[in-house]
Amino acid sequence: MDAVVQPAENPLTITAVTFPDTLNCMYVYVQGHKQAATMVESVELTGLAPPSHVWISDRRVEKGEKELAIITPSQRLRHGQHLIVKVVCKDGTSVAERIRVITGFPMATQFGAPPSDSGLDDGIYTWQPVYMRSQSLGGAPAQPPRPSLNGFLLLDCPTCVNGYRGDKARTAREILKRYEICAVHAPHHPGIVHACRIHAELGYAIFAETADILSFNPSVRRTASAPEDTETPAETVRRLCSFGARAAAPRPFFCMVDTAAIGFSASESKNFASPEEFRTRVFTLLGCGAKGMLYRHHGWKRPNELTKKLDPTIQSVNGEIRQIRELLAIADTASLATVSGEQGVTVYSLLAADEALLLFIVSHPIDEGAEKEVQIQFDLPSWVEPKRALQVTSGGYEDCHMSTIGQGILLPRPPAASVYVLPLSSGKKLGKFKE
Repeated sequence: MDAVVQPAENPLTITAVTFPDTLNCMYVYVQGHKQAATMVESVELTGLAPPSHVWISDRRVEKGEKELAIITPSQRLRHGQHLIVKVVCKDGTSVAERIRVITGFPMATQFGAPPSDSGLDDGIYTWQPVYMRSQSLGGAPAQPPRPSLNGFLLLDCPTCVNGYRGDKARTAREILKRYEICAVHAPHHPGIVHACRIHAELGYAIFAETADILSFNPSVRRTASAPEDTETPAETVRRLCSFGARAAAPRPFFCMVDTAAIGFSASESKNFASPEEFRTRVFTLLGCGAKGMLYRHHGWKRPNELTKKLDPTIQSVNGEIRQIRELLAIADTASLATVSGEQGVTVYSLLAADEALLLFIVSHPIDEGAEKEVQIQFDLPSWVEPKRALQVTSGGYEDCHMSTIGQGILLPRPPAASVYVLPLSSGKKLGKFKE
């Protein structure tokens, strides 16, 4: 009789591991997969001394639900440090992921110097490219260039490696060789791969495994094989970000922010996105869990009247993001909020550790007679207790004056998209949200 051996399904997935700028702790997000609940025994760091403290939101992880572990290491973490995070279950099974210590939420640009009031970080997008032939790897490699954003761009376009003719396996091996060189010469700087001109369903999954950070442009429809005709710009971004998030997890992914209209390249200056499309696009990719934004805006290099029309929206959006970037850096997606009924609105929810819940409200084209408010329903674990709701603006926060939040909240329908912060009762670090 033939025997069939199959690997057991992992009871859990580590969906994200994030770090605050202080590096005094780390956040491990896990999600259940088994029909029956999985009981967590411990969360460990392989190769390090036992943590001084581990807090787990709920050791009972139900299917589809996400729980959080906060680890306080007994020794200080270092930027770029490699760690193996292991979650041990009471039934003897376990799941482990090798990750790298990466902090922050970069907001940079690839083309031209942005205006000082753009809201972006100083300097041009300069994840330093590593152009090295595989033949030169046999001897002592040259010192890689010094990165200004704490990382190396290992490859910018996997399908364009000279001589490889789209050979994905050979290209992946080349990236891994470059990764090892950079790890030797600059061990604190992560490696990044920008996957473009490739089918997202396959390409993201392959090349996300070769680096610490996956980068891609979620606005370019031609990179995916799914039908395009019926998709709205927000749906295109959401679909491509879902591929990227699944491929990269638990590692972070960055998104190229293209200011061209969906389906056009950034160099086609006659086809720039409208302010509404741009705002919807950016807030959708943030709601999908992006950990960094790298602008592709030719208007800063070759400005004209069309590009200038978008600049006020860019400034406003970036101003809002800067208000919450420290929360975005530690957050993970979590299905904790839904829209009640057919209201022409999508809500994305991010859990920023034990500090806050972030809500991104994205409107779709609707009739003019639609309701001016949307009902958001919550399905929250017992430890997630929002205190109030604050709408994020480029200048700060506006209190929604909700006496109690409970299981739902009524919010204004945004013309395009808006973001709200709901500070949690357990939050201690972010003093800006105190009453």
